[in-house]
Amino acid sequence: HHEFFLPIVKCKRKHMRLRQETLAILEHAGVDRHDLIHMDDEDFGPLMKLIEAEDPRFNFVLVDHNQADGLLEGKIDGRVVEILDHHKDLEAHEGKREIIAFDDKHGVPIVQSACTIIAKEFLRSKTGRELLKADDGAVASALLSVIVIDSKGFAGQTHDDEDMQVARKLKADIPDVDSKEHLPFKWLMNKRSNHR
Repeated sequence: HHEFFLPIVKCKRKHMRLRQETLAILEHAGVDRHDLIHMDDEDFGPLMKLIEAEDPRFNFVLVDHNQADGLLEGKIDGRVVEILDHHKDLEAHEGKREIIAFDDKHGVPIVQSACTIIAKEFLRSKTGRELLKADDGAVASALLSVIVIDSKGFAGQTHDDEDMQVARKLKADIPDVDSKEHLPFKWLMNKRSNHR
């Protein structure tokens, strides 16, 4: 029994140019943006056939949202196996495993970034820690960068906040972290506003 995961980018390929900070983070992590699969790519066609065939072996993990929409709306019911999110649970799917970091009582997210949840999953195991440290901490650095953006540079957070605690742990997995030009909040925000 072999299992593999195929990440699909939800936004259209043509819109990625508007996400300069994401492209910069991916580039620094060694990911070629041309290798990503977007839902509007021609290469997505065969995957869409698997989705529409409702093959029970073709399952889904939802990240940073908990309800399938767009091309997937109404097509993956019963095949969502995991949800990693920090938004209000819309109860559209019941995953076998759900981590939804949202405080229903107060109506606010518990963490500012879905990458905080993902990082915590890596940090739980020896293999995860090794993956975070690989390639000069490329994965740790990418996750940390997104956490910095989503938490607005940790503005208003205290050292007890979960995003900040996870960020400290990720920094430990990045060699010479203070020399990394792509981690400072101002640099990331400058990339975000640069829509070349």
